[in-house]
Amino acid sequence: MQLPRKSVLAGLLLGLIPVGLGVAAIVTQSWISLIVQNTNVGTYGLFSCNNILCSSKFGFRTVQILEIAGVAAIAAGLIIAVFLDIFTENRWIHLLPQIFLFAGPALVFIGLLLYAKYLFEDISRMPSGPPLTLRLEYSIILIIIACLLGFLTAIYFSFVAGFGRYFRSPRTDGLEQLTERF
Repeated sequence: MQLPRKSVLAGLLLGLIPVGLGVAAIVTQSWISLIVQNTNVGTYGLFSCNNILCSSKFGFRTVQILEIAGVAAIAAGLIIAVFLDIFTENRWIHLLPQIFLFAGPALVFIGLLLYAKYLFEDISRMPSGPPLTLRLEYSIILIIIACLLGFLTAIYFSFVAGFGRYFRSPRTDGLEQLTERF
């Protein structure tokens, strides 16, 4: 057992940001507001819909599962990355957390696309009338930022795992050799 490297701890701190933002976005209520003539006529959230035309309940259930699974995958990837850095020196095993770290933001992104699809299906069922305005609320902004930072975290851990605990150092005869970092 060894102490984790500073680069892994920096990645952990970077990775806690999308996890925190994702959890905050999931637990808050309003994602999108429908506004007609400066009057709020409905609010869509991840788990709630305050609109009479909310008919895509099954579709929104899929979005809920994808968003929660995505944030959980990012968190699992962070935990696995730290524990693998502490308990093993095998460079190939250090690539294992990348599966979770790339799958998490991908699931969040797919959930966002499906959310938009189901939202527009509900809005298309509304009777014609005055122009409708969609206002993005803070929760959907948080999940978008969490998705982007999740991809950045995955890229960062790809570089960290690729470098491993060894680096190339020049020898006196011009050849390179692998030496252990301290």
